[in-house]
Amino acid sequence: MVAEKMSANFAANVTGWTIFALTALCLWLCVGCESKSSDGRDATSGASTDEASEKGATVSATAKGGFDYLKARREFAEADFFKPAADSADEDTIRMAPLIVREVAGADVGQWRLGVDFSELQEPDPATADASQERIVYYSRDEVVIGGWAHQRLSYVWLLRHRERGELQWCGVRMVRGLDGRPIISEVFASDATAREFFIAQAVEDQAWIEFGKPLPQRRYAVEVALEDAPTTFVTRVISDGREPMGPFVYMEANGRSVTTLLCRCMSSQYKAVRKNEYYQLQSLDDDGVDLMRSAAPELAALLNGASDALPLVAVLRIPKLQ
Repeated sequence: MVAEKMSANFAANVTGWTIFALTALCLWLCVGCESKSSDGRDATSGASTDEASEKGATVSATAKGGFDYLKARREFAEADFFKPAADSADEDTIRMAPLIVREVAGADVGQWRLGVDFSELQEPDPATADASQERIVYYSRDEVVIGGWAHQRLSYVWLLRHRERGELQWCGVRMVRGLDGRPIISEVFASDATAREFFIAQAVEDQAWIEFGKPLPQRRYAVEVALEDAPTTFVTRVISDGREPMGPFVYMEANGRSVTTLLCRCMSSQYKAVRKNEYYQLQSLDDDGVDLMRSAAPELAALLNGASDALPLVAVLRIPKLQ
């Protein structure tokens, strides 16, 4: 009987010490840990934890050149959603077309009409044109040679007109596609842009790390060249590789012109609510269309014709072997 009691007391003491030790270990491991919210954002800063997992996230949010990387992490409380009409173009053009998410906020909300048709520019009253025209997103195809290989490049552009002032702006995205058709290098452009912005597929950034090593000083990603060689060119974000070729989500600020980020359709959304869904028609920009654009947006026409590519991709990015 005595032996049984001693055995029971010993077992109880061992269990008690085990629980105490495990509790102490947990407390020690938690020391210095930051609180995280349930959706993966830092509870104090609001930044996505995905940012920490990106190779190249080695510098501060603002680069030496003054570029704000954190804008790509912004979340919209409310947004309008624009997508291509199902019968407006061929299957590939529709699949690769951007899904535009425009923020709804501020006193000027809704003043910039997205998807203006060239024919609307002949109408002196923007309000009259607004009521009678469909939304149009123009597209064009060409090729760009990288590393001796020709890659298809697909551009989508849309015009914006202020409903009261009649002021005209433009915005767009141009995607270099890999051999499997997926976007690997995407560039956004706008009429009032002050920097040249790229969004790079994760597979390309990973390969750049293998070939070139870690990001250069004052740069965030391995695919970026030295800041002094391209001081106004930045890789805004590395985006996930989709399972199949598809166009990106394009997030635009409430003013309707500035792009905050591109996202793969496989990535988590950065808006909380949608105010309305609208369709736009896709329209090809053949040679005549680009010529027509020259009168309304000469800089955009030059860009689409390649005349503005004074610095080709290989001069502003450390592009690894893509084959």
